[in-house]
Amino acid sequence: MRDQLNDYRAEYGVDSPEELTIEQANQTLSEPTSEQSEIDAETIRDWQTTRRNLAFANAALSIANAERFVDGDLHSTDGSVPA
Repeated sequence: MRDQLNDYRAEYGVDSPEELTIEQANQTLSEPTSEQSEIDAETIRDWQTTRRNLAFANAALSIANAERFVDGDLHSTDGSVPA
């Protein structure tokens, strides 16, 4: 997912789909008669979805790491669970 996000950034020269939308709108307003490549809505949705899915994956990994940390604290050095 990170690679895909990096590919989007490299391809479009912006850090987010929101920036891409703003840049595209600004170009349209400043040069309404010029022919420019329009980014389709599906590309923007895919970028947003990939970014959201990566955030969910990172959150899940953080929760799993926190659970392991907490579970590790519940065991004493001899392996027994404190009362």
